[in-house]
Amino acid sequence: MNPRFSDDYWLQISKLVRFEYGVGKLTDPAVVRQALDDIYALLVENFERVATASSSVGFLMFVHRMHESSVLISNLFHSGSTEIEAQLSAQDLKELPNTRRVLKLIMEAVLKEQFAEDINEQVVGEALVNPQNVARLEELLYLGGHALEIKEYINICSLYEKSVALQSSWKNRLVILLKSPYNHVFDTVQRDIASYRNNAYEGINEELDDSLQANFGSNLTHFLQGLPGLGTFIVPREQWIEEQVAADKQDDARPFYAGLTLTAANKMALADSFQKMQSNTRLIYRPIIEFQDKTGNPYWIVGSGKAYESMHALQTNALLWGHLPNEWKTNAAMREFAKGLESRRENLMIDQIAGILVERGVPHDTNLKRLLNLKGQAFNIATTGLGEIDIIFLNEADKVIYVGECKNNRPRFDVFYWKGEQRQFAEGYETKLARKHAWVSEHKQQVQDHFNHKFNTEFDFSDWTVQAVFFLMTASIYKYDGAFLVLTVKDISEFLDNGFQYRYPFLEFRRKDRTTYEVHYPYFKNLHRMAEEGII
Repeated sequence: MNPRFSDDYWLQISKLVRFEYGVGKLTDPAVVRQALDDIYALLVENFERVATASSSVGFLMFVHRMHESSVLISNLFHSGSTEIEAQLSAQDLKELPNTRRVLKLIMEAVLKEQFAEDINEQVVGEALVNPQNVARLEELLYLGGHALEIKEYINICSLYEKSVALQSSWKNRLVILLKSPYNHVFDTVQRDIASYRNNAYEGINEELDDSLQANFGSNLTHFLQGLPGLGTFIVPREQWIEEQVAADKQDDARPFYAGLTLTAANKMALADSFQKMQSNTRLIYRPIIEFQDKTGNPYWIVGSGKAYESMHALQTNALLWGHLPNEWKTNAAMREFAKGLESRRENLMIDQIAGILVERGVPHDTNLKRLLNLKGQAFNIATTGLGEIDIIFLNEADKVIYVGECKNNRPRFDVFYWKGEQRQFAEGYETKLARKHAWVSEHKQQVQDHFNHKFNTEFDFSDWTVQAVFFLMTASIYKYDGAFLVLTVKDISEFLDNGFQYRYPFLEFRRKDRTTYEVHYPYFKNLHRMAEEGII
């Protein structure tokens, strides 16, 4: 972000806080939250003003071209290209994901239903790099980047109200502080979450393609194959459909393409767009931008980088959670397909966990709705109010029965979604797992009989203990703040190889007086307790 805009916007923000909330270190949670809300509103207001003033086909295409370049840079960086690291600073690469987010926000904000322009060579020429386009883009990147940052602070305050402070003064500009040790704990958690790759399941894309082809006469593979090549392209919508879809299938194909299209009508309101990043109407999931020229003819802006980014996002962060585009779900068969994917989600995960346990010879059973007695007669545990126990596995050396609950969670990288996840676990999932843990603890004999009959073993669980564990597909804030043992699928092998132990590292911090203190798992619960007790 170009720092020259600080002389205007951050100075304005500093004055706002100084005169509305005073000077000094502001730590009262209510004051901090209100000040951050005011800062956010100011940034979004200016972002909208500049975006509206910049709204044209030429500028939209220019930003799209910058985004296409950012996709290429990101792919090269993640593939380990030394050339990219030589040309861009470490700070540039660190800011790249946020920059790419803001580029998408800019395109959404600039998009109008109809532009007062004809589409011709002059308009395409206006999409090239020029001083005016660069200046507008830099200003929007500055405003959008800071708006995202402030919104993140607001969300952090919602989760951990004593974690943020403001340093306001008469002489210096405002400083926002994520207080120690919250800053270090957040950094540790965010770096760990980023180390977990998004999971894709073999065959899902092919199944989706088959279903799309059967219901709409077109699919994602066909769409990708129709792209002209690298770069940003503008094409009449009807020309694309006529060239890519057989004449008798064109009406059927329109909902398919609508599900890949961002328009002024379905884009998110700007006030929400800096927060709800995983809505299925966001540009991340929709590779086609549609608008009308001044005579009402519909046009599309497309690019291969954006298309492949959207396909990857759909595959890894939407499909298995039933989050298909709403336009596809107008088709009854596609609604059923989405439900089927969603119902398979945890079974796919359970199968992965079972495979790891089989490799290491760990006795286990999965999807337990009934337990067998020694005569092979079944007792339906679902009728006890437990529902299904996802997995039970045994630590024979230490005599521990593990009761596992699987949550094939959607990858979440924003604090906004963390609060919802914490609530889901604290107000629902924990209670269910606690009930299953208690039931198994009280009915070890029945579990023993089940394993002995089904697997022809001679276990005696009379002196065994019972432990509950959550299994997550990918990292979540709950992994670092849970009431039970929490393992991701990635962690299971390490857990088993370390003798059924998972070591949450303790985090050590130093006070200004050079004394030290430690924060142990669950990190944020303990941070809250330590803050209440005045330890930090």
